Amino acid sequence: MTDASTPPIPRAFRRSMLQGALGLASAALTGGLLRPGAAQAQEFPSRAMTLVVPFAPGGSTDIAARVVGQKMGELLGRPVIVDNRAGGGTIIGTRFVVRAEADGHTLLYGSNTLALNPTLRSAMPYDTVKDLQPVCMVARQPFVLAVHPGLPVQSVQDLVAYAKARPGAVNFGSAGIGTGNHLAQELFAILAGIQLQHVPYPGDGPMVTDLLAGRIQMTISTLPSVMSFIQAGSLRALGIGDAEPLPQLPQVPPISRAGLPDYVVSGWNAIFLPAGVPPAVLQKLTAVLQQTIADPAVSDALTRSGAVPAFAGPEAMAAYLAQEIARWGEVIRLRGIRLE
Repeated sequence: MTDASTPPIPRAFRRSMLQGALGLASAALTGGLLRPGAAQAQEFPSRAMTLVVPFAPGGSTDIAARVVGQKMGELLGRPVIVDNRAGGGTIIGTRFVVRAEADGHTLLYGSNTLALNPTLRSAMPYDTVKDLQPVCMVARQPFVLAVHPGLPVQSVQDLVAYAKARPGAVNFGSAGIGTGNHLAQELFAILAGIQLQHVPYPGDGPMVTDLLAGRIQMTISTLPSVMSFIQAGSLRALGIGDAEPLPQLPQVPPISRAGLPDYVVSGWNAIFLPAGVPPAVLQKLTAVLQQTIADPAVSDALTRSGAVPAFAGPEAMAAYLAQEIARWGEVIRLRGIRLE
């Protein structure tokens, strides 16, 4: 789809973008949970647990979920079975968890799609905020701005200047309309005051194939999608969405330091439960997941998968989810994007 002419961006909108992105910068395990009863804490879990991944097997999110689930199971003394329930833009898997018994044995390995669907879709089978109980943030999924080497730009500033001089001439690829990397690029265009041409694909794989072939010129996508091609010199990385440099690409500057100070954007993964789980169970799972994410083997595996381990407890995650829904809802409305 072709972007409409970009109006001046209200100062409050820019401020809300940055505040939402940095909402977890100093988040830690938060208090406010009720004290568990000793019996509840000792009895849970009473059987194997199910960790629902609303994506197909084999992707970076699925791999990370399996690493986290295995360590959780070791600490809890019960197996954690990963159940892939892909489809509907993560709605199928999320709905399964929402409808599960609220006893802590069924969990969701959720993503930033949870913050997009409430505005993208007019009819949702659940209320994301009311029907899910956040347990914790697990990791961020950093975005990388990558261009085809044939595009005559060497920096974010170069790209913005090039696009301003050629409104609508620069094509960007995404994994589909309404996906996280689609909206990340719409936000980039909004804040840069440029017009870009959106070319949606049925996933990251075919999009990257066309980017390598020069049929599209740029993308802002997750690290695993483009990392090997950047290392091989087949793609040029201009910036990253995180506020700080990534250990995987230490030489690539954050976009916020390379021309767009308000642009701090990443995907994320977090653990959720059905609403109504007993406080004792929530508290126990939060503590176990904090241990899990801090484990060096888990942290290393998440980093190798292209993620950045990032723990934040139930209250911090709930606040961040609300910020993300509001933040991306404004981008979606500005661009008139809808999925039915």
